[in-house]
Amino acid sequence: MVLANVLSSRIHLKQHNDQCETLLTRWAEPWGVFSSWEGRPYHQSFLQQAWEILLQNHPHDSICGCSIDQVHRDMLYRFDQSRLIAESMLSEQLTYIANSIDAPWSADDRTLVLFNASQYPLDGIATADVELPSGTDASQTIRMLGGTSFRLFDAEGREMAYQVLGMETGIVKRVRPFRSVPVSESVDRIRIAFKANIPSFGYSAYRVQSFTISGPAFGEYAAERFVAPVRHTGTMRTDNLTWNNGRYIVRVADNGSIGIEDLHTNRAFDDLVVFESEGDIGDGWKHIAPLRNSYAYSAGCPAEISVEADGPLFSCIKIAVTMQVPAFAGADLNGRSEETVPLRATTCLEIRKNDPVLRIQTVVDNRSRNHRFRVLFPTSFTGKHYRTNTAFDLVERTIEKPNFDGYLEKWADVVPHSGLIVINDDTCGVAVYSEGLHELTLREQKRTIALTLFRATGDEVLTNGSDGGQLLGRLTFDYALRLFDPDQTSSAQLWTEHARFKSSDRSLTRKQGPIRHETPHRREPTLPLSNGYLTLAYNRLIVTAIKQSEDEKNVFIVRLFNAENREISDRLRFAFAVESADYVSLNEDRPYPIRLCEDGSLDVTAKSKGIVTIRLRIAIPVDGSPRPDNHTEEPES
Repeated sequence: MVLANVLSSRIHLKQHNDQCETLLTRWAEPWGVFSSWEGRPYHQSFLQQAWEILLQNHPHDSICGCSIDQVHRDMLYRFDQSRLIAESMLSEQLTYIANSIDAPWSADDRTLVLFNASQYPLDGIATADVELPSGTDASQTIRMLGGTSFRLFDAEGREMAYQVLGMETGIVKRVRPFRSVPVSESVDRIRIAFKANIPSFGYSAYRVQSFTISGPAFGEYAAERFVAPVRHTGTMRTDNLTWNNGRYIVRVADNGSIGIEDLHTNRAFDDLVVFESEGDIGDGWKHIAPLRNSYAYSAGCPAEISVEADGPLFSCIKIAVTMQVPAFAGADLNGRSEETVPLRATTCLEIRKNDPVLRIQTVVDNRSRNHRFRVLFPTSFTGKHYRTNTAFDLVERTIEKPNFDGYLEKWADVVPHSGLIVINDDTCGVAVYSEGLHELTLREQKRTIALTLFRATGDEVLTNGSDGGQLLGRLTFDYALRLFDPDQTSSAQLWTEHARFKSSDRSLTRKQGPIRHETPHRREPTLPLSNGYLTLAYNRLIVTAIKQSEDEKNVFIVRLFNAENREISDRLRFAFAVESADYVSLNEDRPYPIRLCEDGSLDVTAKSKGIVTIRLRIAIPVDGSPRPDNHTEEPES
């Protein structure tokens, strides 16, 4: 591979790029489409501007992170501009949907709306922010009660148990009514976890009923409004450093490594999430190990372990290790320095009830120069292949290294990926999800996944070098572990789970009563409390784009692909009636008609590793009121 190690140069640029692309493709474009079906115009010019600014960061030396400092400083501004435009559009879209929901609660209640950007329905633990007027909840007014004073109900009126994860108080929430003076209110933002149910590409609304708890006045023994606070107690912890979430038994070792036992496959994995630092005297283009390379490992360091959240639905364990690593490359570049510096890696492991995805965030305080820093996942499988994702494919790769003895350059020993790594045998598999990380080595020893977090280098093209590429300071990395049964878990499921991990879920809180609209776009609040805009009957194909056509207004594009080595079919259903549908090329031309099913759905077939682009005309009501299709029967499996 030519210049393979640009995959991990100035890794913060790759992370910003991944975040912007996910924001546009998973949120701003699809929800621009869904809100347009409900009557809000699709603001294509804003989204196009966000894309144009983002693409200005894609010249090869720019996005590869191998140019000079000034080039990469300029990129940060463009990432920020692209993100701000996309976030602004998304905020308007989600607010438009939330304000259009017919929420039949009382005037003092609030509506919590959760949004799902995935083609899979969400039926599991979600996190959300509930906003209440500052200083009104019992968790702040009567702390000794150890509870809250709001209740959560779903659309059917069932009370939902929730776990409080944290709170921000006195948040200034700005509102800018359209053509009026901006106003603000002070809110307390309470982070909760609860079992949510959200349709694919849809939303669900929940009732937040707050009540006041007043203790007895001074000298009194009774209180007029002294009612029981809301407390949902319990734990998933079975020992000091062991948790059972119903899918896994998770153990944290004294050195900070993680062990996982899969309760479905009865397979166990140990020594996961170990960090490694090795020398790197290369530059933005290439990793070069010094002749006398030395490796430092976190496995030999004692860990500082604390439990940050512990409850029946959600646990968070903080694991901090401090490694002593060489401070820089040796003066002759033949080895690493004798001088060492502390390198602290703080990892937060998130465990959710019955969730097969273990989310991990590692924050590295990097004080060392000229090194490559990796996180290791030994799997001990015995197979010869593994898979990584690229654009529109899950590529099978061989673990055996090619023989480069007859070549001028040696094998780079890394492969590219876009955040999904899969290795398995006949009975169990391990998937690693990540965001903005793209360099991987699959080692033959214990079939260890060595995921590069960053490379710190100082050489720059046509300069004396700088510290810009050394990435000194605080670096944050998000990744996840997923164990699975190969017979019950498809490539499409792993792919879409990874996409959900990157996009996560979003929420907002709406007050009852008159709505202060911030844009001219509004409609009657007639939307149902829960709704999904696009559903795949079998989730065999993978949705990669939902957007308006580049050339026609009110014409929409859905792009899917097949990750399998065989032809696959699926059925697409929409919340609105489809007037017509065509297969088109990636350039959205050369249409070929698709026959609609009697219930208004579409049967779509993709060849092995094939990409399918569909152009749709949707029957959008003039008054913006919902007009669902009339399907009532489930398709045969």
